Amino acid sequence: TEYMPGGKPPLLVGQVHDSAIVDTPNKRVDEVLGTIVDAMLVHNEMPYWKDRGMPMAVDIKIGRDLHEMKPVKI
Repeated sequence: TEYMPGGKPPLLVGQVHDSAIVDTPNKRVDEVLGTIVDAMLVHNEMPYWKDRGMPMAVDIKIGRDLHEMKPVKI
């Protein structure tokens, strides 16, 4: 597509509670991972969360399908 230099844009396929499934081209995985991690961890910096003593964490898995998912070190 014209508006996405990398071609096909990332697509949020599903989201339940604290889980998100995103479909993205292989060449954009690092970029999308960074965006997802930043979005999920932004709460750790917010005044309403900072003093709770329990920072949020993110676990990420990557794979062609749910069967092939492998953990990714952030």
